[in-house]
Amino acid sequence: MEGDARMPRRIERYAKPVRIYFWPNVEADALVLEIWKEIPQGERPQDVFRRAMLLGLREMAAAGELPEKLLARNRIGERLARRLPPAFTAPAALPAPVQVPVPAPAPAYPAYAPEPARESAPIAFEEAVEAEPDIDAMLRMMGGEAPMTREDA
Repeated sequence: MEGDARMPRRIERYAKPVRIYFWPNVEADALVLEIWKEIPQGERPQDVFRRAMLLGLREMAAAGELPEKLLARNRIGERLARRLPPAFTAPAALPAPVQVPVPAPAPAYPAYAPEPARESAPIAFEEAVEAEPDIDAMLRMMGGEAPMTREDA
């Protein structure tokens, strides 16, 4: 749990390292070392241990396990007795949403009703391919005139 050797110089100016030695062959120390190793780096192990130390010291002061002289210095006892801010505050439960009936919107278009399919006489494929379209008739239907042919001239 020694200070990280890669700590930026700017932090070294302001932060004060605390060096604590743990013995892997002592059961309580081995447990602390295992917890330190198992905390993912994204969870910031130093923050977890910092909070654990403060909570432990607070509990020790409340149980009378710390010397009175230490607690009297610089009002340490009073400061430990203050409530620590929680590490994580769960959001308060929100009230259940109120269901307000809303009328359905009027449709913009009338509902589509498909026409029933008409049955037509089936056309043989050969008949459809062999039949040539009457272009003159189609032009007359569209309001145009049929082109002049040699017969018309």
